[in-house]
Amino acid sequence: MIKKIEKTEKKAVLTLMICFLVEMLGLTKSLEAQIQFQPLEQATLYEVNVRQFTPDGTFASFEEHLPRLKELGVSILWMMPIHPISKEKRKGTLGSYYAVSDYRDINPEYGTMSDFKDLVRNAHALGIRVIIDWVANHTGWDHAWIKQFPDYYTKDKNGNITDPIDPQTGESWGWTDVADLNYENMDMQKAMIEEMAYWVTEADIDGFRCDVAHNVPITFWEKARKEIDKIKPCFWLAEAEQPELTQHAFDMVYAWELLHINNAIAKGEKKVKDLFKYFKQVKQKYQADDYLMNFITNHDENTWAGTEFERYGEGAKAFAVMSFTVPGMPLIYSGQEVGLNKRLRFFEKDTILWNDDSGFTSFYKKLCQLKSGNKALAAGEHGGDMQLHSVANANVFALSRKKGDDNIFVVLNLSKDNVKMRLPKSVEMGEVVQRPASVVKELIENSLDAGATRISIVIKDAGKTLIQIVDNGSGMIHEDALSSFERFATSKIKHVEDLEVLHTFGFRGEALASISAVAHVELRTRSAEESIGTLVEINDVFQQNAPKISRIQYEQGTSISVRNLFFNVPARRKFLKTDQTEFKRIYEIVKAFSLLHRDIQWVFIVDERELLNFDGINEDNFINRIEFFLGKNMAASVVPISETNDFLTVSGFLGKPAMSKRTKNDQLLFVNSRLIESNSLSFAIVQGYGDLLGDREYPFFMLNFKLNPKKIDVNVHPSKMEVKFEDERNIFNMVKAIISRFVRGMDFAPSVVLEKKLERGVSANNVPDYGMNCIIVFLLTPKTGIMMINDYVFMIGEKGLLERLKNYLGSSGILRKMKLKDWICHLMLV
Repeated sequence: MIKKIEKTEKKAVLTLMICFLVEMLGLTKSLEAQIQFQPLEQATLYEVNVRQFTPDGTFASFEEHLPRLKELGVSILWMMPIHPISKEKRKGTLGSYYAVSDYRDINPEYGTMSDFKDLVRNAHALGIRVIIDWVANHTGWDHAWIKQFPDYYTKDKNGNITDPIDPQTGESWGWTDVADLNYENMDMQKAMIEEMAYWVTEADIDGFRCDVAHNVPITFWEKARKEIDKIKPCFWLAEAEQPELTQHAFDMVYAWELLHINNAIAKGEKKVKDLFKYFKQVKQKYQADDYLMNFITNHDENTWAGTEFERYGEGAKAFAVMSFTVPGMPLIYSGQEVGLNKRLRFFEKDTILWNDDSGFTSFYKKLCQLKSGNKALAAGEHGGDMQLHSVANANVFALSRKKGDDNIFVVLNLSKDNVKMRLPKSVEMGEVVQRPASVVKELIENSLDAGATRISIVIKDAGKTLIQIVDNGSGMIHEDALSSFERFATSKIKHVEDLEVLHTFGFRGEALASISAVAHVELRTRSAEESIGTLVEINDVFQQNAPKISRIQYEQGTSISVRNLFFNVPARRKFLKTDQTEFKRIYEIVKAFSLLHRDIQWVFIVDERELLNFDGINEDNFINRIEFFLGKNMAASVVPISETNDFLTVSGFLGKPAMSKRTKNDQLLFVNSRLIESNSLSFAIVQGYGDLLGDREYPFFMLNFKLNPKKIDVNVHPSKMEVKFEDERNIFNMVKAIISRFVRGMDFAPSVVLEKKLERGVSANNVPDYGMNCIIVFLLTPKTGIMMINDYVFMIGEKGLLERLKNYLGSSGILRKMKLKDWICHLMLV
């Protein structure tokens, strides 16, 4: 009696504390609907065996574990059957949880309806959903329906109610403690739905785990869901694996086959190749928004097949990681999070021991955090598509998933022995190869590193069919050609000190390794040190076979051909943009490098047509290149800039304000001659122009910033387009000041298409109409006048007159929407 009172007091204190938290957080009864639950696609499911969870096996004592489970990362509680257990034909002392004698009552061993409601309410307060086990296939033998409605049950040829029969064999499953329900009886179906609805309305549960769902007609489940969801949207889990159950009835089904394959792999009866076959079938059978429940143990497996340690041994953690990282929702069974290595008896009291953790709690906590925090691991269509990677070892399972900025790579040893292996390149490639333009950028930078003075770029089908870069650089000796495809290969580090002064482009060394992981690659090269060249051909992305290597006649330099990009990564190929968009990205890369490196001859061939051919003889050919890419007016309106201080050197070209645009397409930034993207630097440059730019107007610029490599981090992102400065604010202010100083001394008058002289005494009525698409300059003196581009008017010229115009008109230098004739009249008054 004292023990019972102590438990009641404990429960009362816990309830009071949670209620206090609810009040503090504003989650009162009236605001229950606003409770924030974990999105289902990021959820971890936890199966609660109330009988074995605590010494007294009650709701109240289990409730004390709620904060711990919340901390673990549990999102949904699956309560094993909470109903009274039939005494007639009972197995063991306490009977099977699944022999229900009353669908509307609570097993008195667990507590009362009030206790259960408290449990649900307090779980909700912590943001945890609660679903209950529903046994719709059969009841216990002393259920009231047996006597009241015997037609609700299946009968044999003699008219006797039977236990459940295996439809395939026609024989009993051996579940002699339960009576099989007859789903041809529509009254029974209606009554069953009413029983289920009771728990949603009365206890506010969040869904059902439906026992042996495959033995019950799908039409019933569809009808039940339709009716229940009218009360409240619920989560439905089927103890079944049939894909058709997920079409209209269930959110999730069991990944039973995965469990059985893993059990067989642990025994040495199957290999990783069987997992490849399984996941291929899953993709074919299930829809994108279907969920599968992944697990390594549950109440049945633990009792009848053995604990996860009996089945997997020391590999239990590896299989657990798989359950959390392959598509679907992971399950944790009671005690699994503390490494429980004990078969819990099914029909008897057999309390879980919670005192031996062995590091499993932190292990499962990390997995739950990973599941909820990494978008790539989300279930269904919310998560990243899974790519499987072949490796040489038949017992190693490797996968990768990507969603947005979230990536995950998983490599699992599913054998009992330690293994040594090299990772497949497709796993380690990261994001270096994102699209055809990424390949072009990487290979151009390799050519620049090699000191090439001529670089030819050839593409077909926007780079998807072919990307070829040919240069006349230093080339590679035979040994280097072979090792260039190795992981982390780089030509930039010959001494330890080189790590501190990496001025060149390929700061990461795995470009060729990454590219050859997703395409067929051919390398032809010869160094000046050798009289014969080397040919390396890689068509086996997983390196199960050695690359094909031969010696060939070849001129000094290197040619790299990349064919069939992403042929082995269909998901990435599928999400490429149109050929036009992908080509434009390649074009922008070629434009940027050819503008910066004006001493290099550039040839660009697209679908067998020569698009450009720039010679690299004349260092002053920049204007010609600008004219080719951006037009004559822009070419005539760019001004060279070069400034050096103790911290950095800025060199390149700036566009005059009059040629600014509404887009940022014509802005090119380099750091130590590396093409980069930097919102901070771009903003500093625009700020340097001050009020010479209108609202949302952006100037042309092509600037190269040279500074100490120790002051920047170039590995912010695997694509190598981003950099991180040691002192971002100081760089920003310095660049803004340099640009501002330079712009103030700039001659703003651009070259014009049409130029007219205007005498001081001319009548405004005599101003000719040149149309709205002309660029017009009217010279008031040899050095002073006004310029009109369409209906935008700019004052240009000598400082004295310019200041008088500003004072008279109150202008900052640029006025808009003012007729040219009105301007002339104002000027005459001055």
